[in-house]
Amino acid sequence: MSETAKTYSEVTSHCCKNLYILLLFLDRDSNIEEGEKQKYAQIIKAHFHLSRLSF
Repeated sequence: MSETAKTYSEVTSHCCKNLYILLLFLDRDSNIEEGEKQKYAQIIKAHFHLSRLSF
């Protein structure tokens, strides 16, 4: 594993875990309407555009 990967692996794993928990909550919460769920999912997706994923 490269030094860069080692440096960022802890941060990225933490982010992935939080993302998973957020999407799981969004999927399972019955109080959020489907349209709202899609809107929130689109917002999350926008934050992971390839141009923003460079280190």
